[in-house]
Order: sequence, then C-alpha cells, then structure tokens
Amino acid sequence: MNVRSRAVNITVATAPTIVEGLRASDQDESSITLQWNKINNSTSFVLQFNGSETFISSPDGFGPVTHTVSSLTAGTRYTFTLFSVFEGIRSSGVQLDAVTAPRNTEAVRTSDQDESSITLQWNKINNSTSFVLQFNGSETNISSPDGDGPVNYTVSSLTAGTRYTFILYHVFMNVRSRAVNITVATAPANADSFRQSDQDESSITLQWSKINNSTSFVLQFNGIQTFIRAPDGDGPVIHTVSFLTAGTRYTFTLYSVFENIRSSGVQLEAVTAPKNPEGFRVSEQDETSITLQWNKVGINISFVLQFNGTETNIRAPDGDGPVKHTVTSLTARTNYTFTLFSVFENVRSSGVSILATTGPNYVLGMNLRLKLPITMSESELEDALIELLRKYNLPPQITLKIISSKP
Repeated sequence: MNVRSRAVNITVATAPTIVEGLRASDQDESSITLQWNKINNSTSFVLQFNGSETFISSPDGFGPVTHTVSSLTAGTRYTFTLFSVFEGIRSSGVQLDAVTAPRNTEAVRTSDQDESSITLQWNKINNSTSFVLQFNGSETNISSPDGDGPVNYTVSSLTAGTRYTFILYHVFMNVRSRAVNITVATAPANADSFRQSDQDESSITLQWSKINNSTSFVLQFNGIQTFIRAPDGDGPVIHTVSFLTAGTRYTFTLYSVFENIRSSGVQLEAVTAPKNPEGFRVSEQDETSITLQWNKVGINISFVLQFNGTETNIRAPDGDGPVKHTVTSLTARTNYTFTLFSVFENVRSSGVSILATTGPNYVLGMNLRLKLPITMSESELEDALIELLRKYNLPPQITLKIISSKP
C-alpha cells in the first residue's frame, strides 16, 4: 500500500554486436588463417567448428584479429562460426565457409615433345580439383578429366630448341596449391642440307648446316652412335666416317640434340667409292685398235673408260672372268693414255691409268719353260709375266701370249 520493500539489484549486459569482416586471409594444405575486425578491448570471441570451441581474447591495439586453425585436411571445406562475447553473453554469431589448399602434384613431368609442342603429364587428385598452368606470363585453366588416369596437356605453337618454365597449380574452390615448377625444352629442328660431300674406298665425309652453339648432334649408323658437338664459327659441320668397306651403301641418321632432347632425325644414304680395277692391261692391239683387259670388281660394279677427252660406260659383265673392251678407230703407231674407273651407284673409284700404243705389232720370241702352279690361271700367269718384263724396262704396251705345251 505504497510502501516499498528493500531494493534487489541485478546487473545485466546486452549481447555484443556480431563480428564484421570475417574472412579467410590465408590458407595452405593443412591450415586456414581467419581474420575479422576487433570490436573493443572488452569483447572476446569464441570460434566454433567441427564440434569444438576455441576461446580467443581481444588483442591489444587497434588492428584486426587474426587466428590460424591448423591440423586440417588438404582440399577440404570447413564451416566456421564466430561469436562475439561480452560478460559471458554471445552474439548471434556469423558463419564462414573456407577451404584448405589442395595438395600439389610432385609428379609433373614431360611425356612428349617435338619441335613446336610439349606435352606435360601429372597425377590427378580427385574430380573436384582443377588446374592452372602458367607460362610466359599467361594462365590456362584445365578442368579435371574423367577417369582415374593421369592428366595430359599439350602446349603448342612453341619455338624449336627453346627452354620453357611451366608453373602448375591445383585448384579447389578457387584456392590454389603451392606452385610446382618444371623447366623443359622443345626438340631442336632437324639439321638442314645433310649431304655427302666426299668419299673414298674406306670413308664417307658428311656435311650439314650448323643450327646454333647450343645444339649438338648424334650420328647413328650400323647400330653405332657418335656424339658431335656444335663447332665454333658459322660454317657447316663436317664429319668423316672411317673404316668402311669399299663399294658399299650405308644409311646414316642425323639427330640434332638440345638439352638431351633429340630432333625427329633426318636420314641419308651414301656409298663408299669402289676399289680400282686390278690387272688393267693391254691384251691385244693392232694398227687401229687396242683391246684392254681388267679383272671384274663385283656384281654391281660397272666401269668408265676415259681417253682423249671421251668417256665410255662399260657395264659389269656376267660371270667371273676378266672384262675386255676394244677401242677402235685409232691411229697407227700412236701412244694413248687410258684411265679406268670402277663405278658404284654413280660414285667412281680414284682411277688407274695405263699407256698403250697401236701397231704395227712385232713379235718377240721367247722360249720359257715354266712350272704353272695349280692355283694360277693362264690369265694370272700373263699378268705376272708382264709385271716381270716391265720391271726390266720392257715397253708397257707389250702383249703377251702364252702357248701351253706338255713337257
């Protein structure tokens, strides 16, 4: 009836305002750093995620509050709820979804390359992780392919024999993994003007255009590989292959090499010069003709006979006997120089020359009693006797006829 009791006091606070500016300021494969605006020195915070709560006191100073949550799983989405706390009273809270960075691949490698492209390959993580490939100041987004196999990506329109650095990121919900770098080179261009510049019976000299000082070469033939460095200067590269067989065709493959990467290679077929004919001599002559004779060289070896500025092609005869060729329409009592070349696939031997004279003939009678070895033919005996007579300065145009008789 208008009379009051003694007073009972209670002190109560209102809930603090919710946090502003809550965001993920950084993340890696195993942690997320959260950041938000400080309210005042009296307001602390509670961070709730995965059923656990973490008390965070209000920091000194005026800067934002920063808190790192660690021991997380790579490439995973987390939901964080942040409460402001004043006098034990929480705000309504604010939520944030944030993700850890995906794992990067340690297996990025080159699976193929040619003069204008490089194919990169790396291991896929899962269907939710895409990729960003960065090189030469540009970025390419690469979606995660279906299936479980590795990811293959080809970078094209590149320059031959050039080193490129590629940076690969795995991407999960717009968050990138740590960068993985790989430096690879395109294959160099093939050598130009690869040709045979010279040859003899036992060697072939090859020649091609130099590419640059960084590009060396590998020459491959008969299962053998020879490394040839880039020469100094701007002239062509010259290399001689020795210890070959006369009158033989060889296939050479030449690769350009840059940073241990070979070009596709260019091939060349080249031949050694054949051996000179043996036993080249005059077998007969009269006043207007000279018959020449020599030993056959091989099945595929033809001949060129050269005299008085003319050349005559003579094919390889059938059989194993000597080759004979008669030169007609000559002048009596005249010296002629004949040069004979063996020819294999348009490549000539060094040539052998003899001097021969047209008739009139004379006969030199000689009575010789010779024992003919079983292994020597009459033709071989003639050759041996002619060489013997030449040794004692008899004229080289001598013609020898053997008449065999029984003892």
